[in-house]
Order: sequence, then C-alpha cells, then structure tokens
Amino acid sequence: INGLTLLYGLIFLGLVGLAWFQNFWLAVAALWLISLSRSTIGPLESAWIVQNTAGPARATIISLWSQANAVGQIVGGPAVGWIGTVTGLRLALSTAAGLLLPAQLLLTGARRVTKED
Repeated sequence: INGLTLLYGLIFLGLVGLAWFQNFWLAVAALWLISLSRSTIGPLESAWIVQNTAGPARATIISLWSQANAVGQIVGGPAVGWIGTVTGLRLALSTAAGLLLPAQLLLTGARRVTKED
C-alpha cells in the first residue's frame, strides 16, 4: 500500500509539474516521472490484489478493478478534454492530477484496514 500511495503521489506531482513547468527539461523529467510511476503501478496493484483477496473471488476483484479504471477513464477523459478545450492544457492536466486524489484516499483507507488485520 505504501508503494502504491507513493507512486500515485509521484504521478500527481508529475502531472502538476508537466502542467506548470516552463522549462523544457523539467517538463521532460515530469513526463519521465509519470511514465515510470505508471509502469510500476500495474504489477504492484496486481500483487496487492492477489495477496489480499480470497481465491474464489480473486478473478472477480481483478475484473472489477480493471472495469473501475476503464469507467474512470471513460467518464474523466472527456471531462478533462472539455476543460482543456475551454480553459487550456495547464488546467486540464492539473484537473487530471486532482482526479488521482480519490485513489490516494482509498489507498489510505486500505492501509488502515490492512494494519488492523
């Protein structure tokens, strides 16, 4: 959980940095941070789900996790695109970063539940 929380936080910081950095190389570093964090999250999420779910429900939970991700992209993508069209790319990227905050809250709650077990 701590690793996932850290990685989602790094994506948040990378998106905000990408949105607001005016230096090209800082923006490239932010993009690299986002890419590295996203590629690392997938295996960690899968391992955490497998470790914390019962065998009979595991496939259902993994499917539900993937579907929730897809629904978030379907709902959030056009909304962020509209914000980008109306106000500009900086605010759209900042909004996309803000949409990651609920994931941080869920992971914080999961950390508490995991510590209690």
